[in-house]
Amino acid sequence: MPEKDSPNVDSEINIQVFHSLLLQEIVHAIAMVPSLNDVPVHYLKPNSLVKFRCMVQDMFDPEFYMGVYETVDPNTNARVLHFGKYRDVAECGPQQEIDLNSSQTVTSERQTFYCVPVPGESAWVYESWDSFKVNDVLEVYGILSVDPVLSIVNSEESYARRDVLPLGKFTVNLSGCPRNSIFTEHIYRIIQQLVPASYRLQMTIENMNHSRFIPHKDYTANRLVSGVLQLASNTSLVVDETQLEQGQLDTTGVHNVTALGNLITWQKVDYDFSYHQMEFPCNINILITSEGRSLLPSDCQVHLQPQIIPPNMEEYMNSLLTAVLPSVLNKFRIYLSLLRLLDYSISDEVTKAVEEDFVEMRKNDPESITADDLHRTLLVARFLSLSAGQTTLSRERWLRAKQLEALRKARLQQQKCVNGNEL
Repeated sequence: MPEKDSPNVDSEINIQVFHSLLLQEIVHAIAMVPSLNDVPVHYLKPNSLVKFRCMVQDMFDPEFYMGVYETVDPNTNARVLHFGKYRDVAECGPQQEIDLNSSQTVTSERQTFYCVPVPGESAWVYESWDSFKVNDVLEVYGILSVDPVLSIVNSEESYARRDVLPLGKFTVNLSGCPRNSIFTEHIYRIIQQLVPASYRLQMTIENMNHSRFIPHKDYTANRLVSGVLQLASNTSLVVDETQLEQGQLDTTGVHNVTALGNLITWQKVDYDFSYHQMEFPCNINILITSEGRSLLPSDCQVHLQPQIIPPNMEEYMNSLLTAVLPSVLNKFRIYLSLLRLLDYSISDEVTKAVEEDFVEMRKNDPESITADDLHRTLLVARFLSLSAGQTTLSRERWLRAKQLEALRKARLQQQKCVNGNEL
């Protein structure tokens, strides 16, 4: 009986070395690992350790793989033990065959994911596998596999909630924006500098009729084909309606507008699996810019009333960005990020006061004050409180929120009087 060769443990050694480096100097070790986001694949060595900042775009059924397998040379009966844990394809030399009947063969199961770069992630940004789901953002460390067999897959096309209104969502419609100008583009540029991930959707007839908004399942390639609305949690979506021109929406366009409306109202996207729809809840911050009131639903319409209109809008907006020091800009980012993590509550005392106040408001103006007004004013009060670092609602913040809502409604009423059916 020929003597067995030493096991091929290159991948195992790579992982062990990496774990040791992490324990010694974690920051230095992470910096040493090349990133697929920054380095072209053809510059990287196959079977080497890499990292990838990505979003889970699709989840496949669990797959079985040979964790340990043995190959045999039919001519010499020489046997070699291999580890397949960090490989996509079992390796076999030109004169070797895989011995599926070997007692050394161990079959294991693993969850598989299809990941893509995070859509709209800002350039300044950077557990258990069972906890990951579609549209999660993660940074993966693993062994780079560039086996040609994997290219057979067609790569041409290469978020506890019930069916009620999601609490806390606050889609804002910023109306009064100049039509067909660079105003929205510059607003988006500012947002890009403040949030980790953002996406600008130009709402044109062309985009509505020809873009794919909803992801769909390609059963031939066994791949979930991405859509515009498949975005990572907490992405800031800017819908530019100032680009909308006259024209006819076709069937695709109507479906896309409906999907966008469902995202705004219900914070969910129904993925198309051909034979059925699968609902994916999401958490997207949405800002709609428009000339008049948006055609899309929103939680709050704020109409712009500029005191001055700069003669050169592009020069003026550029000056706003260049006037802010990078260190100050970074403080803005930290400030906005921390506010999302703060707990918020309303005491029983303030809750009772708000309820009594709302009853009085209904008595004075029963036709105009609705439950939606109460919900919106409570959200404004929450944002006001958190913006000042206060994690509980005070009487003063509630009164200020009421004042802001009154001013906002008065401005909209003025616009209605000026432009007739503007609202």
